[in-house]
Amino acid sequence: SEVIYSFGDSVRNPSAYINRYNGHMDNIAKLIVNEAGRDFRLVTDYMSGKDSTDLINTLKQGQKIINQADLIIFNHGINDAYQLTSFADWESNIDFFIEWCRRYYPNAKILLLGATKLANTETSQNTRLDQLRALQSAKADIPNKIWYYGLDTVVLPNYDPYSTYYSDAIHPTQASHDLYGAGLGEFIKTTIYGL
Repeated sequence: SEVIYSFGDSVRNPSAYINRYNGHMDNIAKLIVNEAGRDFRLVTDYMSGKDSTDLINTLKQGQKIINQADLIIFNHGINDAYQLTSFADWESNIDFFIEWCRRYYPNAKILLLGATKLANTETSQNTRLDQLRALQSAKADIPNKIWYYGLDTVVLPNYDPYSTYYSDAIHPTQASHDLYGAGLGEFIKTTIYGL
């Protein structure tokens, strides 16, 4: 079987926000891709409250190496927006992540996943996220097996906090995970693997 190795923050960590087994976005995406003929299993590394610099620091310490990774997903940015990670640090963190992937998993595909939109109350952070996503998307290099997909392109019916789609102003509910997982799964299936 193949391995999806997914890195992210609490938005991707489903424990408090979903109510269905296998119901968070990475699992939904994996199921869609597997139904199309792949045989993926999912390994996750979600760091609640941590930004891209926290992830890179743990990678530099030699942590988080697993035996196999065929598709590696990088999905940070929300904590970077709140903690005002500089654009230079954001870019260098992504560059280091790509280098790390190439060192340990030279044949893996890399998916740089743009963060979900925040609720409509988080105006300055949403603006910051737009800027972070733009820098992230510029790192796409398909001939070298690096793709970009923005979860913000998945349109939710509303962006109100404490609603059907947000458990607060940041974290998506089950309804949002369903939509994000479907969009992500279709992108991986069709764009990355051509299924």
